[in-house]
Amino acid sequence: MKYLIIFAFIFTNACQNKVLQNQTTVASIPQTVNKNHSISTENQSDEFEGEIFTDENKIGKRQANRIEIYTYKKAEKFFVKTKFYSKSQSQWIQKNEVDVERFGELSLRTEIKDFNGDGFNDVTFVSSVAARGANEIRDLFIYNPQKDELIHIKNSSDYPNLGYNPLLKCLDSWIFTGSTMTVFLRLKDDKLIEFASVEDGMTERFIYVNDRNGDKQLLRREKRKDDGFDRYINFNPVRIYKE
Repeated sequence: MKYLIIFAFIFTNACQNKVLQNQTTVASIPQTVNKNHSISTENQSDEFEGEIFTDENKIGKRQANRIEIYTYKKAEKFFVKTKFYSKSQSQWIQKNEVDVERFGELSLRTEIKDFNGDGFNDVTFVSSVAARGANEIRDLFIYNPQKDELIHIKNSSDYPNLGYNPLLKCLDSWIFTGSTMTVFLRLKDDKLIEFASVEDGMTERFIYVNDRNGDKQLLRREKRKDDGFDRYINFNPVRIYKE
């Protein structure tokens, strides 16, 4: 009996140690950030995938905001969770949480930079690809300094190869189809609004502007001598991006 009691005691301690080790492993799944920035688990129904991105030095108001992006899988689908925080009295207060479905196990390739020219850095990550990889599709989050929040631009994934256009102070999208098209976009609330585009045909380029209803109107067509793979920085007159 004495040996049985000793064996039971040793077995119980071993099991407890194993449970503690498992809890430590699970706690590395990023679900909630506590006051000390460490990551803890609050919902284990999502299967953590392994890619994590965090920043508190460049996003929004530098060192006053924090972003946490990570990938997870749920019901055989792949997602990206974005959490955004604001600092208040040395504590991080969560302001936003957005889940975006992504195509397969793509690398996020997260970018933090100013996408609307207001001096505050925003963030994008890859959520899909198209045209055999030529069209890189990203979800865009714009920082709103008045609300101290991130705004998810809901139709940003409709416009591949997004970039900030310093000449027109807007965003533009470079789209590969049979040829190429450059679309010029304005931000309005949580959406991108198309206002002009340049489309390359076989021997001509077509310049369009959008009317108040958003319908495309042909501004003019002109002969072209390039190979049809140019990205344009302006539409009236047409100007090509120069590296």
